[in-house]
Order: sequence, then structure tokens, then C-alpha cells
Amino acid sequence: MADWLDAVKDQIFREVLTYMFGDSRTIEPGIDLILISRLLERVGTHATNIAEDVIFIVDARDVRHRSSRLTSHEGIDRRIGPQGARPRVEPRERS
Repeated sequence: MADWLDAVKDQIFREVLTYMFGDSRTIEPGIDLILISRLLERVGTHATNIAEDVIFIVDARDVRHRSSRLTSHEGIDRRIGPQGARPRVEPRERS
């Protein structure tokens, strides 16, 4: 997912930059679009990090920094817990 988001961000940058060179009136909205695409890419990166942390907490598997990302629920053992359910993770009490 992160690689796809990086590619989309780069594509948006190239296309918007082309418009900005062609018409100076598009510079301000073009910069806005470039910044928005960069921030959306960051949101995607954070979402990926959260998902990796959840997989680690639930399955005790570290899927970070893998060359091929999981595209589905491959490799997840559905037999953990009673009737195939995941163990419930209780939130910590705040002090």
C-alpha cells in the first residue's frame, strides 16, 4: 500500500507541475494539490503502521519492512482461540 501511495503522490506531483509550467494561474492551486497529496500519503503511511501494530498485537507476527506486503489475510491462523475467534484484547486502565 505504501509503495502505491508513493507512486500516486509522485504522479500527482509530475502532472500538476506540468500544468503549473503551462499556466501561471494554476501555481497556487497546484501547490495546494501537491501538499494535499503529500499529506494523504503520510496518512496512508500512518494507517499502514497502525495495521502492522495491530497484526503484531493480535498475531504476535512482525510484518514490518517486508519486501512483499500482505494483500489479504494470508498466513493468519484462524484457529486461535475458541471456535476460531481471536482472543479479546482488553484496554488498559488509565492511572
